[in-house]
Amino acid sequence: DNFSVGLGFDAIQFQDKLVAKVPVYGMDIDYNRSAFGFQGNIGLMYKPVEKLSTAFVLRSGSYVNVPNEPDSSNPSFAENVCYPLVWEFGFAYDLFDNFTFAAAISENKTSWTSVRYQDIFQYRVGTEYRATEKLALHLGFYSDPNLIKDEYRSTYNLTNLDMYNMKYLTLGAEYQFTDALKAGISLTHSFTNPVTYNGVTYKYEINLGRLDISYKFL
Repeated sequence: DNFSVGLGFDAIQFQDKLVAKVPVYGMDIDYNRSAFGFQGNIGLMYKPVEKLSTAFVLRSGSYVNVPNEPDSSNPSFAENVCYPLVWEFGFAYDLFDNFTFAAAISENKTSWTSVRYQDIFQYRVGTEYRATEKLALHLGFYSDPNLIKDEYRSTYNLTNLDMYNMKYLTLGAEYQFTDALKAGISLTHSFTNPVTYNGVTYKYEINLGRLDISYKFL
């Protein structure tokens, strides 16, 4: 009753397409390459007390073999694309009958994908407020640090890589229409440090919208 195990896999499709015609330089690039891969997952959930739930997730990572294309937009990945090995631990605690607090930490083992990459830790915190029996409101925050090592910053012609140290804030709501039908919506905004190089300011801001609809066959 208080311990669960889950197994699964992800099917990965990588696609790289580019059409470029630059008459000044005599360039005419037109290619489309794609490849498939798989990734395994295992999850454990343990509920030591009624109000507390804990969970651990492990994702295997994957190599996706990509056909070689000399004119590819990312020639460093001409032969393969790598997805990192990831472990994550988190918990959720019911502070009140209608309010839950959750937090998680994960490590992304990205160093095996390229010598330019480094392993990173990500942090997540979130809350759920159940306003009514059918309506729940969500607020969350998570980090997504830069993957590229500082010694390779000159390769990307940037004085630093702070603009890739991302932090995200998410607002959302979920509504239970029936016992079987549930829908949710969320909006996410990123916060980052702008970088100025040769008089040009770079901002790597991201806005995301998500809609989830689920139906449970009783």
